[in-house]
Amino acid sequence: MSVDNDCDSHCPRKSPLLDLEHARLSIDICALNETWLTGTGSIREGHYIFFRSGYPDGPRQRHGSDFAVRNSLLPCMENPVAVSPRLMTLRLKLSSGYLTVLSAYALTLATSSEEKDAFYDQLSRSISLIQRGDCLALTGDFNARVGSDYTSWSGTLGAHGVGNLNENVQHLLELCSAFHLCLADTYFAGSMSSKVTWMHPRSRPVFPKLCAATHWCATEEAEVCRRSFMF
Repeated sequence: MSVDNDCDSHCPRKSPLLDLEHARLSIDICALNETWLTGTGSIREGHYIFFRSGYPDGPRQRHGSDFAVRNSLLPCMENPVAVSPRLMTLRLKLSSGYLTVLSAYALTLATSSEEKDAFYDQLSRSISLIQRGDCLALTGDFNARVGSDYTSWSGTLGAHGVGNLNENVQHLLELCSAFHLCLADTYFAGSMSSKVTWMHPRSRPVFPKLCAATHWCATEEAEVCRRSFMF
């Protein structure tokens, strides 16, 4: 994926605002989902470079799984791989080893079971291709509500989950179980605002924010990393 210094027709000029906000928050890598940008490519701003993975050019823009990476990290990163408009991977060489970040944007409840199965099959293949020695950070929006029934998912779900299960969670929990992942935020008794990222207007907050793992790490809506990196 090429690095362009100038914004092209695919990139609205919201990137300078994101660039300043990420810098203010001292973020090194940020996964961006549902950006609705078309095509693949990149744009470099003052502090960050933005990589995009969207559908080919066309009248309808949807989905999108992107990365914002601090410019100072460019010497230690490999070119991101746009797997699909819903999946993108990024690999970096750090002082403690290699880190692979996978940004995922899962399908919503209204999507058919066949489409959901196809997405999680593709996600499983992408995880399987990651070198075993790498630390994996699986991040994004899984549109899933994991609930608090940790006894049924020992080793995957902790005792501090929130809300009730929704239909999408079975795919996520099975993925975590297959790859020895655990949902990190459910293992810590933090505040509600630190655990969830979205709230339905007629309900309480439902989507957990962070997940981590014994060997790998996964998340529903924010960033994750391997235990040796994060904790």
